[in-house]
Amino acid sequence: MLDANQALKECYNKSTIKPHSIEWLQEQRGVDNPFVQLTGNRPNSTTQSPHRDIDYVLTFGINITNISTLEINDPCVSDHLGIIFDIDIASHFASRYSDIAQPPH
Repeated sequence: MLDANQALKECYNKSTIKPHSIEWLQEQRGVDNPFVQLTGNRPNSTTQSPHRDIDYVLTFGINITNISTLEINDPCVSDHLGIIFDIDIASHFASRYSDIAQPPH
């Protein structure tokens, strides 16, 4: 998870990816962006400011089944929104986990 302080539009020079930007990192390291995989888009914002998408969750080899941002949490002292995601636990732990309780989502 990254507080990258870099919006998607800041990752590009015209039509090419800027070296050492977050988009470049994703491409070079082969990591996945679950927001894009699951919704087809990045969130509108990951901060209290509209259109300021600067935080990322990047994964490698992990099946994320849901992802979203949380609402502003007052009186918390942060300008960032929380990012939440669900992991397919059976695939991540090769089906070796206890099914003792089923907590609500």
